[in-house]
Amino acid sequence: TYSYRSKDASKKCTKCISLEKLRDQFETEKARLMQSMFELRTEKIRLEEELDIVKDADREKAMTLRQIHDQHQREMHSLKRSSAAENRKQLEEMRQIERRVMDKEKELSRKNKRLSQMEVSKEELQDKLNEQKLTERINLSMSMIDLNSSFSPQQPQHTPPVIKPRSSLARSS
Repeated sequence: TYSYRSKDASKKCTKCISLEKLRDQFETEKARLMQSMFELRTEKIRLEEELDIVKDADREKAMTLRQIHDQHQREMHSLKRSSAAENRKQLEEMRQIERRVMDKEKELSRKNKRLSQMEVSKEELQDKLNEQKLTERINLSMSMIDLNSSFSPQQPQHTPPVIKPRSSLARSS
């Protein structure tokens, strides 16, 4: 029995040593895994904190972009309104200027027409005046001839012809 027991005991001893080695390896592996888990948890917490920071920054950036967009939209709407109002104002000013130009053109046309009529009247009056002067000269010359002839006994007396001025009706037709 002793030999059987000693074989059994040596087997148990070998088993114990193997079991101890396994237990040590297990504990070493367990400690390594625990350390790795701790490091991973720490890394996870750090990454989650970074993610929260990035998310907060994204939210702030998105909010800022929305505000900028809204402000831009308000400014665009305001610009459209003001430019439309300015366009209407300029169009109205242009229409007023066009009306004034047309009125001035009509007035100028009336004045030109009146000026033309006055020039025609002036020419007619000038013609009448020239005819009258000519008639007066002729009559004066005739009178002078008559006076001279009354002093000279050889020439017979005769009445000077009267020259009538041309009528304005004969001239205009």
